[in-house]
Amino acid sequence: MTLAYDITRLITRVLNVTPNGIDRVDYALAEHFLNGSETDRFGVIAAGLWPQLVAQDAARAAIEGISVHWGEAKDPEEDPGFRSVVAHLTGDAGKAIGEKAPAARIVEGRSGQVSGVLRWIARYGLPIGHAPQKLLPKSACYLNVSQFPLWIPRYFEWLEQRRDVKAVFFIHDLLPLELPEYFRPDEYARHHRRLVNLARFGTAALVTSEVVKSTLSECLQGLGRADMPIFVAPMPAAP
Repeated sequence: MTLAYDITRLITRVLNVTPNGIDRVDYALAEHFLNGSETDRFGVIAAGLWPQLVAQDAARAAIEGISVHWGEAKDPEEDPGFRSVVAHLTGDAGKAIGEKAPAARIVEGRSGQVSGVLRWIARYGLPIGHAPQKLLPKSACYLNVSQFPLWIPRYFEWLEQRRDVKAVFFIHDLLPLELPEYFRPDEYARHHRRLVNLARFGTAALVTSEVVKSTLSECLQGLGRADMPIFVAPMPAAP
């Protein structure tokens, strides 16, 4: 089956010095689906508010470049900030020869993100004029793992032109609705819009626990989509 993996949120994180939890989940699955030997894979990138299809090698190069800027492949033992914190926590701060005192922020700054983006554009061009509703083969699967930008219906209206495309969305949790006091004030309404659009455009949903499945199922029932399959697949622990 042809699969189009949406890497829009990953692209927006290129200037961040370190990823958060959703970034890591999104990256892990993007790497899994785009780094294989299958040739029927595409990336999806937003150009303005409209999604555009990009070739597998272009999508793979984009996420690899972002990973480099995050510094995820770097050995922690090579990071003096990390060694300093470990020494402090283990009571060996005085033995960390040549190390500075533990700092309040240990994330190492990196440069070259903008030049990396420009190199990518020079090699692959701007993703314009490649609408997925026109170019995706019949009965393809569109996979969105980041919930981004699921609160904006215009971005997904192309799916109504391609009813044969199976749109699958990863829903991380419903905490903004269940515990809104722990989120920014506008996150409650935004997350509700995500679920409204999931009900409107989605073929199926992915979750990582039976708890999330239960709450999502109840929510979808209230939105008239009790028929939507919800698949549970716990995330593996990182090595």
